[in-house]
Amino acid sequence: MRKMKTRAWGWFLAVVMVLSVPFSAKAAQMELEDGTIVEVEDAESEEIINERELTKQQEMKYAGTATMTFPKKIKIHTGNTVPYAYNVAYMPANGKIKKVAISNKKIAQVSAREGGIVVKAKKAGSATITFSVKYGTKTKKFSTKLRVYKYTNPIKSYVIGDLELKTRYKTAASYQVKIRKDMNVKLDVKAKSGWKITSFTYYCSGKATRYTTNAPIIHLKKVPGSSIQINFRNKKTGLVENIKLWIRI
Repeated sequence: MRKMKTRAWGWFLAVVMVLSVPFSAKAAQMELEDGTIVEVEDAESEEIINERELTKQQEMKYAGTATMTFPKKIKIHTGNTVPYAYNVAYMPANGKIKKVAISNKKIAQVSAREGGIVVKAKKAGSATITFSVKYGTKTKKFSTKLRVYKYTNPIKSYVIGDLELKTRYKTAASYQVKIRKDMNVKLDVKAKSGWKITSFTYYCSGKATRYTTNAPIIHLKKVPGSSIQINFRNKKTGLVENIKLWIRI
């Protein structure tokens, strides 16, 4: 019954939006996770604020002239359905991640990846993660404290076009929409009391475009793996919630 109501609401919203947004070059379709198709207004594009400061190629260039580093503490939450990836800074090109382990496997799952490790939260708690980097005949060991928090929805409102997505993040930190063509869309995001938005980034084709406003106009491209990530920080505890919207094609 709930699913039927959701679909009925999506159909009603689509009808309302079709009546209010003319079918022209300024309108584009977006499909939600549940299959609902809605029309969103194609807004005017906004100039890119800046791009990723340090690419992987640049980082490799400086490897060998700088000391490898890795965060001493990691804070994540249980609401992210996608594992967290952490890189070793200034890791040599011939470096390999070895012997990844965690002191409490009930808290999280860890594994090696190219240039770093992957952490998948299971439940709230604390643990210690250890691993090493082998480069040539040398080995450097790393240890980091992991704290897994129970996910808290930090969103007061999350509007994309005319569609409110706040409830989609009630129990999980990620959601996905499907687009059928490139489109310009306005996002308007606000944090709940006690939370602050610290960054707003659009990832596409290996580039990270960052915005200084909480209501940017983003040119969404029909490219696999693109996403919008908004980071919220709890003013009291310092906990960071990474809210992600995946763009599917």
